[in-house]
Amino acid sequence: MTAQELRARIDLYERLMRLDKPIGTLLLLWPTMWAVWIAAAGVQYRDLGLAVPLLIQVWLFATPVAYPLSVFPDGWQTALLVANPMATVVEGFRWALLGTGAVPGWPSAASAALTLVAVLGGLLFFNRMERTYADEI
Repeated sequence: MTAQELRARIDLYERLMRLDKPIGTLLLLWPTMWAVWIAAAGVQYRDLGLAVPLLIQVWLFATPVAYPLSVFPDGWQTALLVANPMATVVEGFRWALLGTGAVPGWPSAASAALTLVAVLGGLLFFNRMERTYADEI
């Protein structure tokens, strides 16, 4: 395989994974981050499995799915977009599919950075906790 063919395959893979768009990256990494953190902490703290459905429900109401982000003042809109990466994803889809709202510009980058830090932190936490899994299970 030549370098040109390899580059063409990598380009196709990047387009398939939507790594060229922050929304695709967030859709890939955000659930991964939660899965890693919950799996690592769930071994030691068994009651975490009972709290996860409640946390997911609170997170659903904190994400502007059923309501537009425009119901909040401008300062709160930016804070919500940065603090909740799924709000950026939902607003991005709302803008792309419905043509309403604004393109989440720099909050998308901030959400992507927050997600990346959370994924790396989750992997480090998982690796640290992995040593005690045999003792706990």
